[in-house]
Amino acid sequence: MIDLTPACQRIIEVLANVTDDQLSAKTPCDPMRLGDLVQHIGGLALAFTAAARKDFGPLTDTPPVNTGELDADWRVSFPLRLEELAAAWRDPAAWTSLPRWADWSR
Repeated sequence: MIDLTPACQRIIEVLANVTDDQLSAKTPCDPMRLGDLVQHIGGLALAFTAAARKDFGPLTDTPPVNTGELDADWRVSFPLRLEELAAAWRDPAAWTSLPRWADWSR
């Protein structure tokens, strides 16, 4: 098992320091702006939590869609999503019967 808690906590710390005026800043992933990247993190947190819980469906079957709109409550909801992500992967059941794409042991 890999404990994702430290990584998720670090992302939460980084997000807490993002100001509104920084959201339109460029990133190395052109044409993504920082707000797009933050939205991407929020979507991936949901998808990887669903994968850990074996809740395969829309969140795990397709890549996250960037709507161009950052969730209005992202400052509250994204840290919660990241905490849920870490908790979901702390469950030993998350590491059993992984789909082929998630087999990190190879």
